[in-house]
Amino acid sequence: MKKLIFSVLSILLLITLLGCKRQIRLKNKTATIDNVNKIGKNIKNIDLEFDRASFNKTLNESLDAIMDAKTYDVVDETLYKLINNINDLTNKYYASQALMDYDQENLLYEEKYKNIRDSYNDYVIFYNKMIVELSNNDEYISLFFSGYSQEDIDYEVEMARKKMDEKYIKLTEELDDLVNESNKIDIDLSKQTYDIELLDITYNFINKNKEISELLGYDSYVEYADVSRNRSYLRSDANDFIKNTKTYIVPLMNDDHSFLDIRSSFQKLSFAQQNYYIEFAMSSIFDKDYYTFNLIKDYSKKVGGSYYRTFHDFIDNGKYVFAKSDSSLDVAYTNNMLSFFGKGYQSASSVIHEFGHFYSYTNPLTKTRSLDLNEFYSQSNEFLFTSYLEQNSSKNVIPVYEFKSKELLDNACYTIVIASALREFEEELYSKTLTNKDEIVEIWNKINTNSYKGLLKSFWKLECRYDMYYLSYATSITGAINLYNQSKINLNDGINKYIKAINNQNIDDDIEQILSKCGIYSPFDENAFKEIVKTLEEKR
Repeated sequence: MKKLIFSVLSILLLITLLGCKRQIRLKNKTATIDNVNKIGKNIKNIDLEFDRASFNKTLNESLDAIMDAKTYDVVDETLYKLINNINDLTNKYYASQALMDYDQENLLYEEKYKNIRDSYNDYVIFYNKMIVELSNNDEYISLFFSGYSQEDIDYEVEMARKKMDEKYIKLTEELDDLVNESNKIDIDLSKQTYDIELLDITYNFINKNKEISELLGYDSYVEYADVSRNRSYLRSDANDFIKNTKTYIVPLMNDDHSFLDIRSSFQKLSFAQQNYYIEFAMSSIFDKDYYTFNLIKDYSKKVGGSYYRTFHDFIDNGKYVFAKSDSSLDVAYTNNMLSFFGKGYQSASSVIHEFGHFYSYTNPLTKTRSLDLNEFYSQSNEFLFTSYLEQNSSKNVIPVYEFKSKELLDNACYTIVIASALREFEEELYSKTLTNKDEIVEIWNKINTNSYKGLLKSFWKLECRYDMYYLSYATSITGAINLYNQSKINLNDGINKYIKAINNQNIDDDIEQILSKCGIYSPFDENAFKEIVKTLEEKR
């Protein structure tokens, strides 16, 4: 598997390449009460004007300087001079994207976003041209990709040549537009509705993904997507995950998608406890008397160290957007600069989940950037937060958080099932030449009926928004559940293992190796699934 994480100077220069693709995650959204519109000052104060012509002039001058460089020091100096331009572009990209999502009906936000996105694509073209130019000098290319094997360097140069193709840039812009169009469509996953507009978008999206993977020389889009998400495991490992899900998890799923009797458990709470839970689960952290915010603050203090300092930076410097209007994108996501919270995702649990991403993205000690690990950092934070509440609350409130942990586990198991079905769906979807859009629904219905009790209805609708994503969301959950169980025995030990995973210094470690260092089963080991089954039994 090729490395996609760059070293030395290239980490600074190319951080946008690793973070600019918005990873939206569909969580266990609930009905909402008392949500807020709140744009943090770090985003509110950014000027979204960007002079694309001037930026291109700087890029061209930099490329000329690199081409004429007599020593690598000149290359180094030229690239360092670009850092401020790239940082400015990156910040404007993230802010414009968040503001566009904050108000999808504001055409000015969309216009500014597209100008900045196009400027970012100009930067990608510059970067690829630079790599190709550096490849003409063995010393320069080796110094730029310090620590890479020759095989990996050759791969990066080959990809740079192919991504210089105008067709590639055009395809990436078209894919971005398709995703943004799909985000404007309300989807209902509980019914087998046809949704012709979304189906048209999805059909075009799939075909363009295939074009990109073919252009870059991959045998299939699945293979390319796994590489681009920095997954080091094999497709056969993913197949083992599907097999274990079908063996251990699917048989336990009830007709209402649940694994535990959530409704009955809720009814066992007192009236006061039920009301407390509703406010905890559905209110924004900035609502009421800020009591859910204070829960997060107290947990952050418990974790301590750089985690606590980063939380204060996140809040004090306003590195967030909370959006509740009907014109807002109703999702949650995080990048290197901010976290975005739609109206269904403003609760303490959603915020703590996204802060797990934010902490790992901004932590200089976090060396590994695979999608699976990024999700492990967020999922584990949410599970540890729940474990903390179960162990550090007053006697009359503990049952509320015990119910919360049960609901969290139930939703996690459902997500594992969805991820397994989507991966199986994608393997078949991208292995075929689709002759018409109806085949998308036909493939999904066949897999759903044959392997998932026919209970997943219309989850094909997620493909355009979350393509090849959910597998990582699910592999991370298996590790997070295991860590949660360990934290129930010793909370400090669980927190220490979480920080150890985030601070891992070996850039080559993948999710299996990092989990192993923390005494956690690999997500492809059936013991991880047996652990989940055991946890479900204990929660019943």
